Amino acid sequence: MKTVGLLVAATLLAAVSSAGTEPEAAKDADGAPAPLSSVCKGDEMLEQIVGNLEWIREHDPLTAADVLTMCTLWRYLGRHDLARGALTTLVDSSQDPSTVRRALHERALVNRASERFDAEAADWDALAEGSGSVGGRYAQEAERARAGKAAWTTEQERRRAIEADA
Repeated sequence: MKTVGLLVAATLLAAVSSAGTEPEAAKDADGAPAPLSSVCKGDEMLEQIVGNLEWIREHDPLTAADVLTMCTLWRYLGRHDLARGALTTLVDSSQDPSTVRRALHERALVNRASERFDAEAADWDALAEGSGSVGGRYAQEAERARAGKAAWTTEQERRRAIEADA
């Protein structure tokens, strides 16, 4: 878990970068990672949540569970790009298979919430591989995402046809 604690700065920088913020904005004058609250300026609730995580970080290194919790909060608050960036960093860098699986699951939920159907299906498919008896459930979720994309595409075509007739 200490490896994950060391990856927190990279995770947050990836999250900031994926949200379109300049990476330099996530560093202080000395080049060290800036406080987590700099990611969330202007959003009072998010600043309070991140402030609590900063307090934890001062006393103990952040763990993968802390980062996953923050990503869940970002998903509920509609900050999908921040959550996706941090989760992708966890998936790509964690050595712990259970952390990777939890991050894939959360990232699939983030992709669902932001209507990224192909990415959601890919995450569910990755979870279905080697999941034994629960693999079928993940495969069903992947099919649900693919059906959602088909329905979304049909709806978009229908809307374009209505606009063309108008």
